[in-house]
Amino acid sequence: MGIDEIVSKIDVNYGLMRGMRPIRESTVRRYYDDFSIAACHNSTAIEGNTFTYDETYLLLREGVVSACHSLAEHNEIQNYSRGYWFVYKALKGQSPVTEEYVTRAGCLRRGLRWMV
Repeated sequence: MGIDEIVSKIDVNYGLMRGMRPIRESTVRRYYDDFSIAACHNSTAIEGNTFTYDETYLLLREGVVSACHSLAEHNEIQNYSRGYWFVYKALKGQSPVTEEYVTRAGCLRRGLRWMV
């Protein structure tokens, strides 16, 4: 496949994508939620958390806790999720990203309360 074919396919796919816009707010929100759960699950799994993706979903969206896992694993997932949304708001322009902001995000991630 030559470069001209690749560029042509990109143009066709880009045109299809533009034809689907604007994306409904509910669809965008679902994508954000799905991504946040995946990020939370994958990041905590790398650190040794034994929750499955489905268990992570149930904990974060339905509040269902599992007796098969330790309280520390539950807290790790919930704290990661709090930190994720805290940083997300900054990236959306609702808060400036300062050294203090990064410190607060780190505290949330570790389950610590921010000391003023």
